[in-house]
Amino acid sequence: MADPVASKSSFLCMYMSNHPDTLVAYVKHWGKVADDVSGAKMTSIDTNGMNLTYKTKAGGPEKEVRVQFDPPLLGYEEVKPRLISMKVDAEEALGMARAPQITTFRLPLSIWVTTSLVASLLYVTYAPQPHTPNFSPAFIPANYLRANLPGYVVPAAWWTIVLVHPLEAAYALYLSVRHRMPFTIGLCYVLGTLVWGFPILNELRHQRQAARIESVLKAMDALKQARILEIARQLSAGEGRTVEQLIASNDPLKGAEAGRLRQWFSSHHMTPATDLKDDFGRAVFFGLLDVLQEDIIGQTQKHVQRGAPDPRAATVRDIYAMRWGPTQVPVFNLILLSMLMLPSMRAQHFAVARFLITDMKVPVDGTDLSGAQALYHAISTKPAFEPEYAQLLHDVGGDVNAQNWYGDSAAAEIAMLHGYDEEAMRGARDALAWFFAHGGNVDVRNNDGVSARWVMSNSHQQMMQHLGVTRALKKVPLWDVVLEEDKRRKALGIKACAFCGRGQGGGAKPLLLCSRCKNTAYCAPPRKCQREDWKQHKERCKPCKPERSSTYLGVSLDNES
Repeated sequence: MADPVASKSSFLCMYMSNHPDTLVAYVKHWGKVADDVSGAKMTSIDTNGMNLTYKTKAGGPEKEVRVQFDPPLLGYEEVKPRLISMKVDAEEALGMARAPQITTFRLPLSIWVTTSLVASLLYVTYAPQPHTPNFSPAFIPANYLRANLPGYVVPAAWWTIVLVHPLEAAYALYLSVRHRMPFTIGLCYVLGTLVWGFPILNELRHQRQAARIESVLKAMDALKQARILEIARQLSAGEGRTVEQLIASNDPLKGAEAGRLRQWFSSHHMTPATDLKDDFGRAVFFGLLDVLQEDIIGQTQKHVQRGAPDPRAATVRDIYAMRWGPTQVPVFNLILLSMLMLPSMRAQHFAVARFLITDMKVPVDGTDLSGAQALYHAISTKPAFEPEYAQLLHDVGGDVNAQNWYGDSAAAEIAMLHGYDEEAMRGARDALAWFFAHGGNVDVRNNDGVSARWVMSNSHQQMMQHLGVTRALKKVPLWDVVLEEDKRRKALGIKACAFCGRGQGGGAKPLLLCSRCKNTAYCAPPRKCQREDWKQHKERCKPCKPERSSTYLGVSLDNES
């Protein structure tokens, strides 16, 4: 198989020639070159690493160094985020990047511990003795401790404060300069550390972590911005079909065409006041089940008058084909939007949905202009996570792994976070857990070769490089959910479907083994797990070789004792 990165090596080398400082950082940090490097250039790159040549300030011929990628790149789409991540690490390690600025000071509640200890030490040290005129019964405990503690304890405690706190304050001063704190903020940290010691220094450490997180997020935003600019360049260049041509087709989209339709789709939306001009659409939007039923009866009677062989089935087809607004919203997508726009009428909207599903048997796999089904939008967290409605759709055949015209599943939308606040993270985590619990697969790649697993893994890796494993899992808990699901499926092994992770239990049909390799199980039809997984499975699927038995004159010797 051709290397997807090596085939674009010349373009990448030309692009990186505009970033000489970054190449020097790669050579010195990742190439472990101790010499003073005056210049560097990239000569080639592939999925396993990149070759760089460099010159030193001492002169002499060009030297070459190979920088390995660990882990190797999975595809061309990983090049830019990996190079950006390596750039940030190299520049910070070499002191080429400025430390993030800290502009806030918070007095932690934990200072009461230090305050109590210092107050106790003062109490024991300076309490009057019993024979002095200032003595009172309140000082009896202090005299008791002073008499019974070893003589070195109190002096050692004072020497610890006198020696350690100034050292901690000096370190706080260094950090205040390094992180370019305003004078008053830096003064608060230095004096606070001198008085309270570790609690203030620990708070400063938390502030550093917060600043680092913000810098990582800015780097990730820069990556997104670069991707947007690249798509904008392709769009302005007129690559691919026009929006009108894309709307008229149902072809899978990628690259500039996918970007063009995404851009159009995100800037247009269904407006109830202008797009719901028919009685059926308005009845759905306002949850008017009786009006909806009357409209359906009227549609069915029209089909009877036209002599349709099955008027009810014809009405169902009409409902399934209905679309509203410029984004071509189908009926079950419209119900979801109605729930979000009119939350007080949620019960009525559920009644409409159940009637269309249970009584009318309208299929729930209708798609909008982007190719997304109602179940996709119900769990994608964009615009919301509606597990109750999603469950209703799933129970009648909704597919959590259904892909839109760009090849993205709902997991891809969940993985693309729009914020790192606690509420957004909790919603995304719950949605991903729901996705897995209903047979979701994060390894499905879109038409540009990017999977939801890659998106979440890349975000986690960037956080981990700056914050450590524990803090990265806390800040981006989606990856924790993926690891838990991987562990569960691995424990089940062949007792679970290799694609959706469902186990064999209850009244479910027995799992079927791959007829070629005999060591991978899939759900039985009508589920399409084996077909959906074939793109990934075929790379490792090898014909099963039956075990050979020993025979003599046609008689098996394997069972002989």
